Amino acid sequence: MDWWIPIRSWVIVGLASLMTLAACDEDERAEPYEVTELRVLAVRAEPPELTDQTPIQFDALVVSGVGELTYSWRLCPFTGPSELSFPCLADLIPEEDLSQIPEEILPCVIGETGDEATFTATPCPYDTYAFFLEAAAQDQGFPLELDPETGIEMTVRLQVSDETGRVVDAIKAFSVTQAETPNSNPSLTGVVVQDEPEQAPEQGEPWTEEQIRSIGLEESPILQVTYDESVAELVGDPKDPSQESEPEELLFTWYATSGVFERGRTAPDLMDNEFRPDGDSASDDDRIWVVIRDGRGGIGWLERRFTIMGVD
Repeated sequence: MDWWIPIRSWVIVGLASLMTLAACDEDERAEPYEVTELRVLAVRAEPPELTDQTPIQFDALVVSGVGELTYSWRLCPFTGPSELSFPCLADLIPEEDLSQIPEEILPCVIGETGDEATFTATPCPYDTYAFFLEAAAQDQGFPLELDPETGIEMTVRLQVSDETGRVVDAIKAFSVTQAETPNSNPSLTGVVVQDEPEQAPEQGEPWTEEQIRSIGLEESPILQVTYDESVAELVGDPKDPSQESEPEELLFTWYATSGVFERGRTAPDLMDNEFRPDGDSASDDDRIWVVIRDGRGGIGWLERRFTIMGVD
């Protein structure tokens, strides 16, 4: 295995970051704001945890781009630390060293690329990545404990540009595991408009996907999303089977092309969200997006369209 010698040094660089890397598709701002230019609001992996060597598909919620969009995807099996902007560690390997890596192993090291709106890749099995990391750790003289249930985290990078020349980047983390019950993506099922706070969803008026809702400039509708509770999974501690499982922590993040929300984020115990229109920034094609996250890499979203009445 002479090919191992030139790559063990860069593998060890990523050991700590791989164990702690967080998904970077989530907006970190405390309050919502208008979406007025090209944005990537979320990147989704299907499935969010991979347990065997099967394809995984990525797509993105890309909004407010002008004209035709250009996509550039990169799967990075080994990713550097956040302070270096999560570089793909394979880029540190000299070309002459890459040529020494067996062809069947090479995709496990350098990843894959794509240029369509969706990206499908086939990561190598968990055992392959565990071998890389454990061998590098042993070579450096310190122990490394990998948990097959938790898995090994890696990233996919997305760069999107539009016809104005604006370019935005996003990073999505996902796991290759041997989990018996891998995570699945949560699902939003609809939006309802309520007459007053704290109404049950069935008491509200459905805002359907096909509907372009008219909202008066003086109105402040109370919105609530609904979701498929059957996929809201119970999560336990794989290191402590005796600990009682608890529901995963779902979070709903709101975005709009105009207007202001009472809350930038809602949750199952606080679902109501008042929306206040803004006539100054209203357009003929205003939209609301809601992104659901389960805190473990699972993501879903929906979109609704609206117009503001009473704008000169």
